[in-house]
Amino acid sequence: MSDQQPSVALSAVLVATSRLRRATQHGAILVLRDADLTVPQWLILCHLRGADGSTLTETAAAIDHDAGALSRAVYLLRKRELIVALQVPGDRRSVSLCISPSGEALCDKVDAQLRGQMADALDGGMAGPELRMLLHLMDKAVAALSGPAMRPLAS
Repeated sequence: MSDQQPSVALSAVLVATSRLRRATQHGAILVLRDADLTVPQWLILCHLRGADGSTLTETAAAIDHDAGALSRAVYLLRKRELIVALQVPGDRRSVSLCISPSGEALCDKVDAQLRGQMADALDGGMAGPELRMLLHLMDKAVAALSGPAMRPLAS
């Protein structure tokens, strides 16, 4: 009987994470649509806002997306001048992606709108410390399920 409990727990985790992802992305898409951004584009901007330059491969790893799939998003962000690509000294084949001032302003604006929307939606039911605890528990689950090679989600 105890052999069945881990699979039941895993199925519940899979359902809960799927529901959480769908709910958070659904709310975010409305704000992102107004900013003419996709979820991956916004995640790229958020990552670059906190990074001192990042290659496409590093960015993809940081936001848990496929680098090939992100190349179009990066192209569109560069076209809108929300990010810039700088040559990496000593490596003619590689570029470092950086957020531009207009990209940072847009990211900050979207971030503020999403924080407000999240606060309104949760209506005090889940405060900042609880959200940080949720991220911590998610990091622990990722570490337990994937071993030492996986980097934590939260910093």
